[in-house]
Order: sequence, then C-alpha cells, then structure tokens
Amino acid sequence: AIIQYMPLYYHLVAFITSVFQINPANAHAVYTCARGLNLLFCLLSSGLLLGMARRVFKIDWLIAFGVSVLAFLWMGPGIISGRPDSLKALLFMLTILALVSFPKMRKRYAYLFAVLSGCAAFFCKQDGLVFCGILPLALLFQGNRRDFFIWSLLSGLLVISLVLLLIGLNGPPFLANVLGGLENGISISWFVGSFGAYFGFYALLFALGIVLTWEFSKSKSWSLNVLSSAMCCAFIPQLFFSLKYGSAPNYFLEATLISLLMLAIWIDKSPFSGIFQHKQSHYLLAICTAVLLFYIPAIQWITAIFLNQEPQLKAQYENQKEVAEFVHSQLKSENEWVLVDIKRQWEDHLSTLLYDRIAAPQRDVIMQVATAKGKIDLQPLKNAIKEGTVRYAVTELGTSPDFLNIDPAIFKPLKVIGNYQVWKR
Repeated sequence: AIIQYMPLYYHLVAFITSVFQINPANAHAVYTCARGLNLLFCLLSSGLLLGMARRVFKIDWLIAFGVSVLAFLWMGPGIISGRPDSLKALLFMLTILALVSFPKMRKRYAYLFAVLSGCAAFFCKQDGLVFCGILPLALLFQGNRRDFFIWSLLSGLLVISLVLLLIGLNGPPFLANVLGGLENGISISWFVGSFGAYFGFYALLFALGIVLTWEFSKSKSWSLNVLSSAMCCAFIPQLFFSLKYGSAPNYFLEATLISLLMLAIWIDKSPFSGIFQHKQSHYLLAICTAVLLFYIPAIQWITAIFLNQEPQLKAQYENQKEVAEFVHSQLKSENEWVLVDIKRQWEDHLSTLLYDRIAAPQRDVIMQVATAKGKIDLQPLKNAIKEGTVRYAVTELGTSPDFLNIDPAIFKPLKVIGNYQVWKR
C-alpha cells in the first residue's frame, strides 16, 4: 500500500489508540480518536496565535481574539480529519513561538527548539521540510550570515540523520513511500480547478501578507523578521507544491495563520482612530473585514457538514459496515483477499473496515497516480485476480467487477447489501 505521508502523525495516533485499547477494525473509534486529536491541535494552534498576538506583539485583545477565532474557523473538516495537517500546523506555530519569544528564552534553546520543531514538521508531512528554513532565513534578514550558515548546516544534518535512521529501520519501502508516493505529476488544470475560487476568496488576505512580509523583512525587529521568514517558507514553496496533481487548499494553512497574525498587527498599529469619528470604529472595521473573509467557509462548515451531510454519511457508514461484516464472515483463509471497486476514485469506509483483507487500498492514489500518470505497475494485482487470490469483489449496486480489463465473468453475484453488490470468484 502507498502511504503518501511521513510517519510521525500515524505513530502518534497509533500510540494513543493503543493506550485506549481501540480495535483497529472499529473505523468509527479510530477516526473519532484521530479527529479528536486534530481538534486539540487546531485549538492549540489558535491559542498560540492568540498568545503571540497579545504577549509578543501587544495587540488589542479584541483584535487578537478575533483573528484567533477566525483561524480556528478556517480549519474546517478537511483539516480536522485523519490527516497530519493539523499537527504540522501546530509544529509550525511552535517554531514561530520559540523564535519570537527570544530573548526571553535563551538564544541557544530557542534556536534549538525551532530546529527540532521544524524537523518534526518534516517527519509529519514532507512539505514541512521548508519550515526548517524559518530560523536561517530570519537570521539572514538580520544580516547574521555566520549564524545563518551554522544553523542551516545543523538543520540539514539533523534531517539527513533522521532520514537515514528511518531508512535503516524500514528499508527501501520507506523511500518508496516518501518519494514514490508523491509522484502524482504536475497538473495545471487540477490547480485551476482546486485553487481558482480559493485564491479569489483569500486574495486580499494573502496580498496583505505578502506586502507585510516585505515590510517586516526590512525591519530591525527580530520578531517581525521571524514573521517575514515564516510567511516566505509557508507561502512561496506551497505555490509550487500546489501544482501537484491532488493538491488541496489545506497546503496554505500555515500561510493563512501567519497572514492573520500579520493582519492583526497591521490593524492594531494602523492610525484608524484618526480617520473615524468614534474611537471604536477601527475595531468594528477589523471585525467586519475578518468576518466577511471567512463568511463562506464558516457557513459551509456549519450547513454542509452538520446539517445536510451527517445523516446521509452515517447511513452510508452503517451500510458499509454491514458489507464489511459479511465479507469477513465469508473469508476462510489468510490468503483470500477482497477488491473494492477501484474504478471509483475517492475512498469510502470500506477500505478502512476491510483493512486486514483489502487488495489495492487507497483508490484515490491508484486512480490519480496509476491511471492518470502511469506511475504504478498494477500487474501483480491483475495476476492476483486471475489466479484467484482475490476471492471477493465489492462494487456499487448496478455495476460489474470489470477491473483492469479482467473478464467480469470470473466473478458471480453473491449478495446485495444496501447500495452494494458483493461478488465471489
């Protein structure tokens, strides 16, 4: 199976599920644990944003609280899910916190913590590697070339050492997943479809972030230099990463967080009080601007997930759980496998519920990488179907198991369960 991301987040979730003795076959419990953990990470990231705004940059409490709430609202269902993004964002915020807290923290401890948290972000998700550049770039903005080279070298050596350690522990499959799992190819059409409306909606926020990054980089303030460095590392590389087939707006989570902090600084320090007749009007302007920026995501989160989709998704899950229980009752040997319809690109819970018996999980990766880009050799799967190792198949009701140009006649219908048809070799 292809695991596209680095292992830190998955080991953490696995540890917590083992502590609470959660059965891996209980998909609902596993996702509840992962989403609860990610919800905590998102709350902590928003809390760190609030804390830095108030304690480091002395921003008015109403503005600081407002942007931190909006930061949390942005972290919709795509972030609070069984994905490593929320942990990566928290590590990003911890890196910023360590650096802007200097000189309250002793320099060597602050720098070391920033390097370690940046490396941890990389071992959470590959694009987190760019966060290792936050400290060196901030030093470069300060004109400290000596420390720039020293900490760049230390960060690089630490990353290389940990990669070599994981290769030694896991062997070639580690590199095959970490590198090969990302070979989705470049797609301009995917980028336009996925990010066209997104950048249209957040254009003002990111434009402000880019302008303030330029302004802050010219400042003599260490804290402002850190914010400029963080925005450079969180935004510019992701513009290139987002060209990858399968990319999504969550790539810009950290850029959104740092842009919101910059927005708070700009609003707090701007002389709006001299423009308006009432001294509280600039607070109202800040609140209205931020609420309008996040109005659509907030409404979408509340209506689409909690009001409209929940009953439908719950019914689908119960149906899929019944299918999985039936298939498990039919499997007699450890060498018997089941194939869930790989013609459909997106996953459902069947892959998770049949985790111990499924052939070719992660249909989205198969469809994107293998079918669209021809990066994966599916001949072993074809052979397993022909030879009978794949004993069962599951398709949506009304479709046949004509997988990979295999004659569908080798499968016969076994049972209809809700919206699914189970087939037997």
